[in-house]
Amino acid sequence: MNDISKRAAMRKERTQQILDVTQQLVLKEGFGANLMSRIAKECGISRQRLYCYYDNLNAILAELHDLCVKRLAENFSAGAIAGAQDGLLSEDASLFYFELNDDVLFLSAYEVYAQKNETIQTEGKQESIPVLCEMIREGQEKGIIRTDFTAEQLSYLVGQLLYAYSFKAMVMRNDSYGGLLLDERVMREVRKMIQSLLRGDV
Repeated sequence: MNDISKRAAMRKERTQQILDVTQQLVLKEGFGANLMSRIAKECGISRQRLYCYYDNLNAILAELHDLCVKRLAENFSAGAIAGAQDGLLSEDASLFYFELNDDVLFLSAYEVYAQKNETIQTEGKQESIPVLCEMIREGQEKGIIRTDFTAEQLSYLVGQLLYAYSFKAMVMRNDSYGGLLLDERVMREVRKMIQSLLRGDV
């Protein structure tokens, strides 16, 4: 490996470290005023050096957002949507499995942060989960899913429901009532609500 390749590999590794550290800090401490300094410290570099990789905090968060969406899209299959092969709205399909992983939790927190931060332009940046969007589109073509909304709009609505649910679970994880959000009976009712939305019952 030549020097140029080594530098490129080192930069890629450092960039991934910055994103990983940022995600963990946000999940532990939120979007504090000193987040850039905390990121630099945890990465073992100076704040000035951090700016060699990203212009500002929003640039880091935006790339992390896209990375989380990409990872979820790659894994948003049988593990996240059970019974997909039997049809999106089949009776025996549990439909949505609420796996509260770090990517979902970060996206939930970022949604709130982005809405409050005027320097973040979110218009046109709402990516739907490709697999979910395609499943909804196929369901519309078969006539089992409502068509008064586009597949993209329904994907966004369902995504927001999942984000809101997981964000509430994250906030209440240490509360005595927090466990109720992960109770199978409660999640079953949430699934039914989402299915009703997709069918057009509500």
